[in-house]
Amino acid sequence: MNEDVPVDRRTWPRFGRVGLVTSGDARGQHVLLVAEVNDAWMLYLEPPWPNFRFGDSVFGFDNLIFWDSDAAIIADEWAVRWLDPGDEEAAVERAVFGVREQYEAFAARRSRRLSRGGVGGMASRRLGDLIRARRVIRASGRAARSLVGDEIVAVTYLSSSPGWPADSTLSPVVHEPDFAVFLGLRSGGEVLVCWEVIGDVGTLSVRADAAAERERARWVAVSAAEVSATAPWPELIGVPIESARMSGGRVPTGLHVGVRSGLSFEVRLGEWVDGRLSEVPNAVIVQFRR
Repeated sequence: MNEDVPVDRRTWPRFGRVGLVTSGDARGQHVLLVAEVNDAWMLYLEPPWPNFRFGDSVFGFDNLIFWDSDAAIIADEWAVRWLDPGDEEAAVERAVFGVREQYEAFAARRSRRLSRGGVGGMASRRLGDLIRARRVIRASGRAARSLVGDEIVAVTYLSSSPGWPADSTLSPVVHEPDFAVFLGLRSGGEVLVCWEVIGDVGTLSVRADAAAERERARWVAVSAAEVSATAPWPELIGVPIESARMSGGRVPTGLHVGVRSGLSFEVRLGEWVDGRLSEVPNAVIVQFRR
């Protein structure tokens, strides 16, 4: 391993380099650093990563983007020792991260397109968006499954309107929170369900516990309304959750939850327009079913 490697995009390996953090909260964990387009870098961190900071950013998942201006943090604060390129470094990347092959495959497809006269454009940034979206989707699936067997004890809507629910109880079976739904659980856990747009990929994001609290902090400027007593939530409060799954295909647009009483609800992307659901990537509604 070598710590005297300048983080310089002009000499950085095309598909990133693996290193070991030797200082700070993440000491002993591996990183993968990939040079992105313009002055951006993609930094992947081996789990666990609860509230680890990198400059002004916080790891909510296992990766974040930073800029050339923060590159010195890698050496000065994290003291990363870089693995020498070769079979050992490649084996560590596959075992810990497993994303390099996606960069390589994307580059191969892009090369074939360019050879046929195609245009690459923002290809590298788009690939980073897709990788981040996949990881958000996988984390959302895990958070959704963690609901099974628990009970909802409190519900909060995060909305742009301080008057909720006066204008947002669209019918007995449809609510329009707008930004997000925050669920308090009998176990003491918390889940935040919100919309998230990564590049041009829009998905429904489900965050649990510490990740939910971090995500909720993003919405401090919006209105929070406690709606546990608003129909039909009282019929769902305190009833064991029997099923919870993401819905909508490979890029989820909904979270479907069923409880023992026979009721179910789905938090999904969209807004209610003229009596029907209009799918949009930056708003959520709640639909209740028996």
